[in-house]
Amino acid sequence: MISTYDFLGSEALSHLNSIKGIIGHLEEKTLAGDEEARRVLESIGYTLQTFKFVGNPATGKNLNPKDGPSQLQGPPESNSSVRRGRKSHAGEKVTKAFKYNVRDARVANHRLTMLYNALLAFQWIREDTSQQTFIDLFGGGDCTNRIVWMDDVNTLADLFRRLVSVEKLVDLQSPYGLWQMVDGHFWEKEGNKAFGNERLRKTHTPQEKSRHINYLVNILNPRISEQQLKEMLMEEKPVEDEESS
Repeated sequence: MISTYDFLGSEALSHLNSIKGIIGHLEEKTLAGDEEARRVLESIGYTLQTFKFVGNPATGKNLNPKDGPSQLQGPPESNSSVRRGRKSHAGEKVTKAFKYNVRDARVANHRLTMLYNALLAFQWIREDTSQQTFIDLFGGGDCTNRIVWMDDVNTLADLFRRLVSVEKLVDLQSPYGLWQMVDGHFWEKEGNKAFGNERLRKTHTPQEKSRHINYLVNILNPRISEQQLKEMLMEEKPVEDEESS
């Protein structure tokens, strides 16, 4: 069951991403000597300093230092990119990313950001996961990034089985197979251990999480509107493609 709090968390993270983009644009203009941009940036900085955050990091879990200088974040934690772990022995090292099948770059980036935020809200990926690292994982280019998966292997496998084999929303990159790519781009929650191709292949559909997985898959389906996604969360009703309605 997807709770209202999961939805609110996803929405809040999406707004934080928008804030980060605006601040990044102002920073670029300021560095170029735009005094008006500097004035606005300073006023925003003053406003942010008045917020009272709790936790560690306090907020902006998706505004990781790897994404750039703009952060809304509490005391720094050790970053996943500098944690050393054991190399995977599951086979050939995967050097290519998945390919999200949406041609419009703006739409693709927005939908992948929504997926990223939802996974954070569900706590299925580690909270210090870089947004850009996650998006690059679906860019179709050279990529050796690994994401730490916090849920179980059945959930991970079923999500990618749906995205790749069933809905055809995500493509694989030659010469890799589905489980080789999943194994090559995800760590178990310890952060240094691969799942293994054979273990991924022998998974089953986790019925208790099927609604969550269905929602995540629909995020990457451009035929499903954002309004339909919200209704899916709030009303827990099946979502139909706009084209069939």
